[in-house]
Amino acid sequence: MVDKIFKANPKDMREAVAAALRVINPKASLDILATLKLTPSQSKDTIHLTATDLDKSIFTSFKAEVFSDHAITIPAKKLAEILAVWKDESITLSHDNDDGITHLSGITEEKMRLITLPVLDFPSEQVLNLFDTPLTLSIEAETFIKAFKQVEYAASADIARPVLTGVHLTIGSDYLRMETADGYRLNQVQIDLPADENRPKIDAVIPVKALAIIVSQNKDKEPFQFSFGETGLEISWKNMRYVIRNLEGNYPNTAAIIPKESTTGFMTSINSLYWKLRKARVMANDITHIVILRFNHEQKMLSIEANNGEGSEFYTSSISATALHEAQDILTAYNIEFLLDMLASCDPLDNIFFHMTKQTDPLKVTTSDKNFMALIMPMHIPDEKPPQSSPVEGQVSQEGAENSIEEAVQDDDTKVETAKPQSTSEERIAQIMDLYSQDYGVQEIATQLNLSAQFVRTVLREHVSVVAAE
Repeated sequence: MVDKIFKANPKDMREAVAAALRVINPKASLDILATLKLTPSQSKDTIHLTATDLDKSIFTSFKAEVFSDHAITIPAKKLAEILAVWKDESITLSHDNDDGITHLSGITEEKMRLITLPVLDFPSEQVLNLFDTPLTLSIEAETFIKAFKQVEYAASADIARPVLTGVHLTIGSDYLRMETADGYRLNQVQIDLPADENRPKIDAVIPVKALAIIVSQNKDKEPFQFSFGETGLEISWKNMRYVIRNLEGNYPNTAAIIPKESTTGFMTSINSLYWKLRKARVMANDITHIVILRFNHEQKMLSIEANNGEGSEFYTSSISATALHEAQDILTAYNIEFLLDMLASCDPLDNIFFHMTKQTDPLKVTTSDKNFMALIMPMHIPDEKPPQSSPVEGQVSQEGAENSIEEAVQDDDTKVETAKPQSTSEERIAQIMDLYSQDYGVQEIATQLNLSAQFVRTVLREHVSVVAAE
């Protein structure tokens, strides 16, 4: 027996199905998790749509003319493909209860048949919903989205450490704090809330990818309604509701590695530094991504230097900067991608403050917005003195230079150790001249001493005429 279920506008269905499709895992082990559940409302004017991968679920709806109270499941991807090419002004779904076939028809003679799965196989509302929600609050969408964008990129992508693939979310009497870390950097941002001493304390780790899906769906910037429970989080607005399960495990005690005080540093413009680093990235080594920062406190200048690791292609420039704390000259190096990610998430009109103690200690970054903080581990700087024609020389190893957050948390005394210099510049020059006197070519010398050909060439230009004269 064929049961006519509803008739709807394909455009309304398309929007709801597109949102639900973001939740479904295309590699789901259970076929039922690749389907959408369509449930007619009691008011006979709405179809409720549910999709889930068991870790995150979406509950949304679209307007329809309802003829039956019969719920059905339908393959999500197949329905999205049908709606993408459906040209009629309406679409009608009917279901054959005997053979599990769903029929789709329009105003024209076009008809389609889909094999569907039993609706009883779909996870129940009791399984998907959270019923323990001791805290509910509302946050403006723009405020939450801005804060999330400042921590999203610093979350780890390593599934071997699942807790670091999430956003650590804590709520106190007057704040909501989010933080992410990947072992080499840490970001924190805080949203101020109206003070409420009776507000329950929340400590949860929410998958960063799930939150990214949610913030991308709120295109009208409607206020987010949050409900926090012991096992997860609900976020809703208008006719959209998401349920996200917490990640299991304890988040690292990141407070143990955030420097309590700094002895030196500098301040500069976010916009100026961002565009200088964008240019430097073009010349930076594709493997190490290293950029060297040199701050001269007397000249009040910050130099930015990057090269391709061989010295043949390089970038150097400078911008004005002001000393912080105790005025000192500073030489340090970082992953340029980490710096660009951070700067891109900040207000370009703000200033940025670099706080540090030693070259090998984590860099603490703040902005004019007092609610944002980032921590970035340093990288090794090449041992040999670079030639004037190339600001940065030699290969840079990140191994051992960047102390993971997890290791630092396990041992508060853990420090980042710099590599011991293999030889001084004078010794390298002597080695180059010795091989040159034995009729070694430039490339042979570079290979023998593990140096770039450009560095060897520069040394020979400066010293070969003296040797010849002797």
